[in-house]
Amino acid sequence: MIFSAALIFGAGTLFFGAAFACPVCAIIAKAFRRRASRFSCFCVCASVSVSFFAFYVVRFFRSFPPNVFFSQNVRFLFFAFLIGFLISALWKFLLIPVAVFYCFVWWYSVSFLRSTFPECTTFGEQALFLDVLTSETEKNATSIFVCRVSDFFPFPVRRFWFSSKKIEPSSLQNRVFSFYPLEIFEKEVLLPKVENLPARYKIEFLQTENDFEIKANQTL
Repeated sequence: MIFSAALIFGAGTLFFGAAFACPVCAIIAKAFRRRASRFSCFCVCASVSVSFFAFYVVRFFRSFPPNVFFSQNVRFLFFAFLIGFLISALWKFLLIPVAVFYCFVWWYSVSFLRSTFPECTTFGEQALFLDVLTSETEKNATSIFVCRVSDFFPFPVRRFWFSSKKIEPSSLQNRVFSFYPLEIFEKEVLLPKVENLPARYKIEFLQTENDFEIKANQTL
């Protein structure tokens, strides 16, 4: 749930930056004797910012107070404020390019994760099948490699990705994730005992924003 809290708080910060840019632009325009009325823009951006912060206070404040963001990843809020400020100040030049760039980075991030973890799907049920032909799994367990996307990565992608094959850290090096590196770790999953081999297992992944659970069931 921290991703949802970060997204709402970040959106409020972005519109706060946009609202803050309005009086700054008005003062600069007045200094150069130009007309630049930004009052209506200020009212809209400030209202949206207050709405996001109000929703954050009602829904997330007790679980994730503001110090969580300031102590863990202050650059997330800094970039949100800066982007909002620049878009508001130079909206004729930046609004559409920034929106297109955001959509492109989101698409690229999803494509990269799906190519790295082909056993996962973007939506729907997350499961893979494992065939055991011999008694190689004496411990009745198998290893699953889990990748966690940072809660502060500002794009709507799955927070957890899974693979039955070992993932090398070098394969996760990517410019998009350079600010928010992907975390990879190995998890052992217990398999139900069977008397006769070969056997087939269905390994299901149940996840929320903050945690996940892996279950293995015999299908054959």
